[in-house]
Parts: sequence; C-alpha cells; structure tokens
Amino acid sequence: MYICTPHLYQLRSYSSPLITAIMLDPIILEGKHVRLEPLSLEHLDDLCAVGLNPVLWRMAGRAMETREDMKRYIEEAFLPETAGEAQAFATIDKASGKAVGSTRYGNIALPHKRLEIGWTWIGKPFQRTHINTEVKYLMLRHAFETLGLVRVELKANAKNEQSRRAMERIGAKYEGVLRRHITLPNGTVRDTVYYSIIREEWEKVKAGLETALQREYLPEAEEQSRITVHKADTRHLELLLPLFDGYRQFYKQASNLEGAEAFLTERIMKQESVIFVALVGNKGAGFTQLYPSFSSVTMQRQWILNDLFVDPEFRKFGVADAIMRAAEEFSYADNAKGLVLSTAVDNLPAQALYEKRGWKRDEAFYTYEKYFAQS
Repeated sequence: MYICTPHLYQLRSYSSPLITAIMLDPIILEGKHVRLEPLSLEHLDDLCAVGLNPVLWRMAGRAMETREDMKRYIEEAFLPETAGEAQAFATIDKASGKAVGSTRYGNIALPHKRLEIGWTWIGKPFQRTHINTEVKYLMLRHAFETLGLVRVELKANAKNEQSRRAMERIGAKYEGVLRRHITLPNGTVRDTVYYSIIREEWEKVKAGLETALQREYLPEAEEQSRITVHKADTRHLELLLPLFDGYRQFYKQASNLEGAEAFLTERIMKQESVIFVALVGNKGAGFTQLYPSFSSVTMQRQWILNDLFVDPEFRKFGVADAIMRAAEEFSYADNAKGLVLSTAVDNLPAQALYEKRGWKRDEAFYTYEKYFAQS
C-alpha cells in the first residue's frame, strides 16, 4: 500500500519584498521499498557512505568526493525552497533504514499546474533494484493524483544516454533539445534534453510502473551469472567510462572522466581500436581494448590486447574469461595471426588466466620501452 504522511499536502503563500510564491508543505511519501522524506543534514552520513563516487556526478559536472562536498550539496538543496521552486527528498531504503540517494520536485509552477522531477541520484549498490522505479511512481502519482497537476517535466544532459533511456522506459515523451542550455559547476556548458508526462498519459504510465514494481529482481548471485560481452560503440560510453577510469586509477593515475570520454570517443569514432565491454545483467563489469598490428615475418595482421580490467565488484565470476574469449573469437574471425599482450611479472592471477586459456609466455624476447616527455 502506498501512503502519504504525515498530513495532507497543503499550499502555503510566502511573501517578501522580492518574492511571492506558493510553497509545498513538507511531506513523506512511502511505498513498499522506499520512503521519501524531507532531505536534511541528518542524512549526511548515509549519503556520504554511498554518494562520494565521481562516476555518479560526472554528468552533473561537479566534484563529490568529500564529506564537505556532500554537506554543501544538501545545504544548496534548500536555497530554491525559499521561493517555492523546489522540494528535496532523501531516498530511504526501507529494508536497511538508510538514505541511499536523493531526488527533488523542482521548477514548481503550481499556478500553471506543472513541476519537474529530477536531481535524482542513487548509490551504485542500490541501482538496478526497485528503488528508482518506486521513487518515480510515488512522485508521479502524488503530482497527478494529489496535487492535480497537468504536466510533469523531466530533463537530462543530452549526453546522458542512461538517463534518457530510463525516462523513455517509464513512458515519458521526448520533446527536444535546448542547446547550450546550462553551465555546470565545473564550467562546461551542456545541451539539455526535455521529456514530459501529461495528465492524459498518466494512467498508462502508472500501469507500466506498477507492472515493473511487480517484477522479481534476481538474487545477486544469479544476476552476476548473466554475463554478456559486447563490441562497444558510443552507446556504451556510460558503461565504459567508470571502468576505464577505474583501470587508470589502478595504475596510479588521477581520475579524469572528461578526458576518458574524449579518449574513448576518439578511439571508437576513428576505429583506431576495438573495445569489448562485459555486462553482468545491465551493469558494466569489465572491458578490454584491442589495437591492430602486424607481423612482418608472417605478413599477417595481429591484435595487441592493450587493456584488461574487471570492476572489483565482479571479480571471480568469470568476467575476465568471458572478455578474453570474445577477444579471441574476434581475432580468429578477422583471420589474424593471433593476439599478443604484456603483463606485470607479479600479476600472477592474470598470468594464470592467460595460461588457462592456452596463451604461451614468450621466454625468448624482452620488452623495451621508451617514453617521451610532453611539453
């Protein structure tokens, strides 16, 4: 049963010499898996535990790496409320009682019977569960059925394919792109894509969300067994970026998601490399990148397996083996002489994997390197 507590929604007038607005009273929206309650600094510890992850904030164009960053984010959420423009919620996972994310009603324009749902984020361990679906269900149902609105808007960074697919999946209608629309905290200017749901569409959207909420999510072990490997294109960037960034950090490089996006996009668009990304369910689990080369001795093409990385969450579930198999099958189908790679002498787990798959270690040749200082 879905309930609204602790009291009926009311509208309040707020007046100052500069502002006259209609405001929404604080409210709690509660469902089977989720409780949405007014966001406050009481949620700071919980949100730091799941939200200090640069990948979650890449499209928002802001750093979220320290407790002070999260504290500032929560405090900023209250600023528009003095003008009746927004109402922020903490997303509570009822099973644990912990805050696992946040969401908002924003750009509230009650005289026009519309508002926006957005500023939504959920910690990685709670993604691909009922939580986001139920959050949208509770907020949309309240907007249409309690507030009596005629329009709910949703928007996203035009590059954020994951958010766009999520909006389309719940039945929101694409309306268009506002070019160079918002300057993000890091100074970049983004294009914004708009979607909406109107009152006449709500019953159909509601039925779809209720069906989704009835879906039985697979147990974690069973979900992890669903490994698929895909030859990547630009549609896979949202999955690849955190993996590629994690790979670079493993080799003591600073996180640089914008640089990673530019690098991978160029490799894919220029077809300079072949990238395979492994998914467990719908989560990015690992990747490898192949570069073309050739053997002058045999006068045949060969491929250099340059990168191989598996997210720590998915190690020991066969992801690396599945990625290697895909690379081998691709090279074989390409009529290549074979695949070559280099690995650290102390990386024994990787060596065991290669040898298990029938790769032979070269005992005759040394690898030499020379790097150039960049001005």
